[in-house]
Amino acid sequence: MSNQRVFTIQEVAHHVGVKPYVLRYWENEFPYFKTQEDHAEQRIYSSSEIKLFFCIKHLLWVEKENIQKVKEKLNEIGILPLPIKEVNKKTPTRLDPEFKDKFLSLLQQLKNLKAEIFKESEK
Repeated sequence: MSNQRVFTIQEVAHHVGVKPYVLRYWENEFPYFKTQEDHAEQRIYSSSEIKLFFCIKHLLWVEKENIQKVKEKLNEIGILPLPIKEVNKKTPTRLDPEFKDKFLSLLQQLKNLKAEIFKESEK
């Protein structure tokens, strides 16, 4: 993160359109975030983390998914890591056609979601 622009929790909250406590709650619920602090002990985030906040907000507020469903969707598209015990059950040993089709479909959904997020953030 050293050469990359970082953002404070207030900046991110303003940009995403939620209160800082919502971001802190999402940090606890979704294991993707690597909470870091600056020299003033204020939470800081990368641009990729901001994109994930937008994605979570969209899934929760627009698509009306619950937290568990959002975790499942993020796991399906590979954003959140699967718990170790789940890896063996859900990871195919070879790329079968059904898995490939599902992966391509999820990839397209992610691209569409990304486009929507960027449209939302430009408003």
